[in-house]
Amino acid sequence: MDNASVSNISTVHNQRWYRSAYFQDDWQAMSKLTLNMGIRWEYFQPQEELDGRPANFLIDYATNTAQFLLPERARQYALPTSLTTALAANNVPVVYTANNSLASAQNLNFSPRFGFSYSATQKTVVRGGFGIFLGGIEAVGFFPNLRAC
Repeated sequence: MDNASVSNISTVHNQRWYRSAYFQDDWQAMSKLTLNMGIRWEYFQPQEELDGRPANFLIDYATNTAQFLLPERARQYALPTSLTTALAANNVPVVYTANNSLASAQNLNFSPRFGFSYSATQKTVVRGGFGIFLGGIEAVGFFPNLRAC
């Protein structure tokens, strides 16, 4: 044998809500120039693992304390003795929360959009635009969860 591998891939049952709204208006500033202005609002709910298996280790550097955060649904699982012993030895409490995703969503994700269209000649039109685009928290920890135990 010249190589081997072991996988720790775990089946997760994720869900999340994604909501958005958009408003745009066009304004013909001159006969050859049209401006498009808009704003978009997006709400990305953090991923929620339906079996209650995510965990998050939170460190508060200001107070030099930490906590091991689990959703309420995780109470159905027994934590390994080695983990609870290590946490207790370092004064890290296990905290259960009603927030099953262990993360808070941003509610004020407003992003502007701007575009223009300019007729330079009968056969040439110059167009351009600008926008800020947002995404959810897909790149934190075990994609797309914080951590699935």
